[in-house]
Amino acid sequence: MIFEFTGLPGSGKSTICEDLESWLKEQGYEVVNWLYHTARWNKWHRIAHKLKLIFKFQFAHPILFQLARRIVKRSRQKGMKDSLSQYLNILYVGALYWRYNKDRYHNKIVLFDQGKLQALTSLIFRSEEKDIALLIPPSLREEHPNDVIIHIDVTPEEILSRLEKRTGTQSRIERMNPEDRLAALQKFEKAEESVLENEFLYKTLFRIDGKGLGKQELLKKVKQVFQDNKFL
Repeated sequence: MIFEFTGLPGSGKSTICEDLESWLKEQGYEVVNWLYHTARWNKWHRIAHKLKLIFKFQFAHPILFQLARRIVKRSRQKGMKDSLSQYLNILYVGALYWRYNKDRYHNKIVLFDQGKLQALTSLIFRSEEKDIALLIPPSLREEHPNDVIIHIDVTPEEILSRLEKRTGTQSRIERMNPEDRLAALQKFEKAEESVLENEFLYKTLFRIDGKGLGKQELLKKVKQVFQDNKFL
């Protein structure tokens, strides 16, 4: 089963996936946390891996390449660079779902800290078309696997405070001028909500209130979701 974590940049998705992976493995479960680990590769290694997976995906599902192109075209991105970036991102996420929905992964727990809902949020964030229902062709609306979305809810103001203290690789929002960051986070939050309200995109959605919580308190809430819903 695939578990995708959503939330604002800096809400704790990657950290939760890392800690959750360790905890689940301690319980004896097989866990795939591929996106977290590939994010630690060097830039060119990541690019080569993405292109290789997209290339394989193209031959398995050529029709989805056309649909991805149509989705990006409908989104009316602001320039060719944004259009190409969003197109490749959607294809990569589609390739990941194709890969991890194969039979050999059905008895494993697959964790995504950047999945299809995050890809669609990014698309909406940089798009002139804000209605996600107009972007997704009807033929794709029943294509979702048995995936579970776990949304971490943190306010843009709290995220801004966290980003100012964070070190290491910077996100796109962190590379912005400080005075523009809050407005960008608020815009991202609106884009994310517009995606989450479309229930045809997922099987189950859990919202976790992460406001004011430390890492261990947030992890405890996520563990509770797994235990209460008999995912383990």
